[in-house]
Amino acid sequence: MDNHYIAFTHENEPEHELLRVYPSEVRRQYVPMATEQTQRISGFECTVMRMEATNSDCIVRLGCREGVLVLIDAVLVILKTLHPLEDIEATFQPANIKLDSSHLDLSDANECKKMVQYFFPNILTTNKFGKHDLIEISNGN
Repeated sequence: MDNHYIAFTHENEPEHELLRVYPSEVRRQYVPMATEQTQRISGFECTVMRMEATNSDCIVRLGCREGVLVLIDAVLVILKTLHPLEDIEATFQPANIKLDSSHLDLSDANECKKMVQYFFPNILTTNKFGKHDLIEISNGN
């Protein structure tokens, strides 16, 4: 998986890599939401709650496969300190697809998250309530 990464370069210096990140996880965040239904528990009427997805976080590693974990949103902040975002291109490997600002709005974190899901369809996807897994993923042991 070392060849699954996103390389960011300046449009005028494509041979000089500004930053490389390795997508690690898409984390869907859930919160309990009240429904119209009620249920009696030990004589008390209780509102039935359901879990609803509120947002997704895209987690990447900085610099290398074992790099520090950060949200893709932090990567955009880092890139902003280097150059205007409209001057930065993103190359998705191993597909070797380069997108410039006419095809990818780096100021829109949600669009960047979608691109990660598009170009890395086998990325680990988890479902969380706070820090807790809603669905345990078995490793087969």
